[in-house]
Amino acid sequence: MISPPTGKILRLLIVLMLVVFSFAWAEETEETELDDVVVTAERSPIDWADAARSIDVVTAQQIDERMSRTVPESLRMVSGVLVQRTNQGGGAPFIRGLVGNQVLILVDGIRLNNSTFRGGPNQYLNTIDPFFIDRIEVMRGPGSVLYGSDALGGTINVVTRRRENYAPDFGVNGRLMNRFTTAEREVTTHGDAQMNVGRLFGATFSGNFRQFGNIDPGGSYAMQGPYGYEEQNFAGNFDFNFGNHWIWQFSAQHVNLDEVPNYDPDNPKNVFEPQRRNLYYTRLLAYDLSPYLDTISLTGSYHRQMEGRQKIKADALDEETRDLDIVDTIGANLQLETPIGDFVRFVYGGEYYHDAISSERHIHDVNTGDRTEVDPQFTDGSSFTSAAGYLEMRLTPWRWFKLVPGVRYSTFAPDAEVDDPELGDVAVDDAINDFTWAAHALFKPHDHHGIILGASRGFRVPSIDDLTKLGSEDGRYDIPNSDLGPETMIQYELGYRLSHPRVRGSLFGYYSQIEDLITRKPATYNGQEQIGEDIVNRNENVGEAYIYGGEVGLHGTIVRRYLDGGVIGSYTFGHNDTDDEPMRRIPPPLYSAYLRAYWPSQHAWFEVASEGAARQDRLSEGDESDSRIGPDGTDRFAVLHLRSGFAAGEHFEINMAVENVTDEPYKFHGSGPWEAGRNFKAQLSFVF
Repeated sequence: MISPPTGKILRLLIVLMLVVFSFAWAEETEETELDDVVVTAERSPIDWADAARSIDVVTAQQIDERMSRTVPESLRMVSGVLVQRTNQGGGAPFIRGLVGNQVLILVDGIRLNNSTFRGGPNQYLNTIDPFFIDRIEVMRGPGSVLYGSDALGGTINVVTRRRENYAPDFGVNGRLMNRFTTAEREVTTHGDAQMNVGRLFGATFSGNFRQFGNIDPGGSYAMQGPYGYEEQNFAGNFDFNFGNHWIWQFSAQHVNLDEVPNYDPDNPKNVFEPQRRNLYYTRLLAYDLSPYLDTISLTGSYHRQMEGRQKIKADALDEETRDLDIVDTIGANLQLETPIGDFVRFVYGGEYYHDAISSERHIHDVNTGDRTEVDPQFTDGSSFTSAAGYLEMRLTPWRWFKLVPGVRYSTFAPDAEVDDPELGDVAVDDAINDFTWAAHALFKPHDHHGIILGASRGFRVPSIDDLTKLGSEDGRYDIPNSDLGPETMIQYELGYRLSHPRVRGSLFGYYSQIEDLITRKPATYNGQEQIGEDIVNRNENVGEAYIYGGEVGLHGTIVRRYLDGGVIGSYTFGHNDTDDEPMRRIPPPLYSAYLRAYWPSQHAWFEVASEGAARQDRLSEGDESDSRIGPDGTDRFAVLHLRSGFAAGEHFEINMAVENVTDEPYKFHGSGPWEAGRNFKAQLSFVF
């Protein structure tokens, strides 16, 4: 519930911001106050103002100064994104009403999503180290032409840090940092360094040890737990520059989360252990090779994701179910760019991914220590292979107009053998093919104004879990369906972009029609509709739904060098046509706003910020039965944050914050735990 003081502060903050923005707009300036943001979400570097898509960027500086605890939490200031979390160690971004395996996550352009990703909220974005990030690019809407399956609601590309400022001969710099928070019991020790040897070689290193405890939700609410866990992250990026045309890159990234408790109020134990991710890739880049071949990018990658689950149910206290799933992914990508004259540029290429899946499940007797092997969640030894080719054209016949059409053809080859006790071995190996398209146009009648029109098709290919599930779970008995096809979505969007030197903003509206949604439906198994007490179900492409909504964002310099601010908001409406009810977990209207003052002579800043959400009581049947939501829905809220930072001498930087100043108990729609109550944060950095 919004408290009266917080609500008044929010209205005052927004009104004040809009008034001062109007004065900032009227005042001309000779220099650009806001840096151009280069994004790669279009798979090629481009200025933010020239992108024919709805795109936002979160920078490393913003993540650091706001002391975002995790990568998911760093997206809370992005328009159109709701961050749900089922536990302290999770965080799932909703983009344009979709979540889980309907949102694509990339690390340096390499897929984090694999063929075992769960639908609905999950924790995978939190397996990225927030201290190794250069920027996060959020492209809203379908991105399947460029990135393939899962890019329905949007695409999140996490770009890691690389050496940028090369000293003439030898250079090295870095920092050591400690952070402490009260309401989340965070203790983080972090170190990073960057170095170079002339222009030939550059490297970036990062490592940290992190601890988190239970959550104090504020107000009169009791401490929430158990939610504590530990985390260790180590990473390095290496760049070798050969002349002016060739760069060879190598990256090694390791993330480990220990015993992460999951939100499960009905059972005594439910933890992720282990939760690990290792990524190694090498990339060869070539620039300005010839008039007809401008850029080449060749990437090879190896990605290992390990997820273990340990669970004790309330009705079987002597048994602990232990799962361990390991997915080893080999990837390859080739991308080329060819200009044709001054007005046409082609971006084209192909990619390949192969998932090798290892899965096991044991029932562990808590009293005796005996283990019994049972059927795992996925078919052990199964695999999933994808290959695709894509072509996108950038046509700019006039400086005020840009057209970006594109196509992609993808083929997928699952390979699994389900051990059916009634029917014997059932092969799941039918190929799945998809052809998708997109077209976007940017009109710029003025240097500071742009209008964007777009129509695009996105898809999600059925996962190994969708295709091969067999067995009893949560009161149902799932049986495989190897005939599933992709979920598809066609989205239309219209947007306005403002790119004045002092003020930047955007306003987008969209409508999405979703077909062939994969949903569980009653079925028969060996002629039976029920196995024991469990109703037989299997996945079918029968769901249809639509989503529409809008996003607005405004950021800018209010008083040059001394004051800036921003405000964002979003609205989402989703309806399930098949069941004639609201879509599950649709976010309520959201907002965020901030004002920041600077004291340049003191190297100091101070920020007042607020974020909130309207009440969400438009619920599906699944929402009402979800313990994280319930039949009453999720209350509205508005909270206030105060943050500051300053330099203490040449080598020390101090950041401090008081978040949720009024100690308001609140949660984002669909979340399990409450967010932190009044939370004091302190961060001390030694910079060299």
